[in-house]
Amino acid sequence: MSRAYGWTETNDATIDEEAEVIRMMATTLLDGGSLRGLVDHLETEGISTVSGKAWKPITIKRALTNPRMIGKKQSGDKLVATTIPPILQPRTYKRLCELLLDPERAKYTGDRTQVALLGGGLARCGGCGRPMYAASTVGRPTVYACSTRSSDCPSIVSVQAELLEADVIERVLARLSSPKYRKALTKSINELGSREEGENLVAELNARFTALGEDFADGLIDRETMRAGTTRVRANIAATELKMAQREVLIDLPEPSAEDIVKWWEDADKRRRRDVVSIVVDHLTVKPTDRRGRDGLDPHRVDYVWKTQ
Repeated sequence: MSRAYGWTETNDATIDEEAEVIRMMATTLLDGGSLRGLVDHLETEGISTVSGKAWKPITIKRALTNPRMIGKKQSGDKLVATTIPPILQPRTYKRLCELLLDPERAKYTGDRTQVALLGGGLARCGGCGRPMYAASTVGRPTVYACSTRSSDCPSIVSVQAELLEADVIERVLARLSSPKYRKALTKSINELGSREEGENLVAELNARFTALGEDFADGLIDRETMRAGTTRVRANIAATELKMAQREVLIDLPEPSAEDIVKWWEDADKRRRRDVVSIVVDHLTVKPTDRRGRDGLDPHRVDYVWKTQ
């Protein structure tokens, strides 16, 4: 088992250089800095974790809210003293926990907003192929229901949101916990280059899109050529923007172990969870069914289309 950053392997002494980094991280966050900004700073300075890997927002958060920072450990609902020497002052540690862990912060981070995990057309009706949206009625469970009027859909599809989302979450986290999947995802993202290179590529593609319209207007190309060209350009823009979005999510994710991925998911707010799902799932189709009751979701009822790298 590797040692904790800031302490020796025997936990009987701190490592001065690493302890200073921890204090710097604490001060930066309490002064209004962001976890992402802190990650960028640590990378620029060449400061890595004990294992030699880059820091991530979740690893910083867990490190700074670990009771060992004040020489204590969790025992039931209480913090008890240990022989581990502290690095942070109790007041500093308390403020960090309030900043990073206080559930009241959810009021200001989107957790009380109506954010559907499968919003934006990720869920589609198996009757007509159109989007399904979350709908709630007082006294009844929230459902995902076909957005089409009954006269336009041969089979108005609906499914309990809790059951469908549980299935989606299980499948998405299983993929993100797979080292093989994460390796393929990382390789695909790295092929894009830096974020700046990605933004430059999108700008270049948009310029090509504009040029196609101008060439058609000037009579240099016919309508079919313009349509074929714009279709390819749009596809390339979408693919590039997807990789850029995947990069942003991947920065946050811990190493691909089931336990760490689940913990990260539990800590993420609703919008971040939807971001994760949207970079993994292209869409899913919920097929009609005559099944009744609340004994779970029929796994054969949902067809998934995954985004490829």
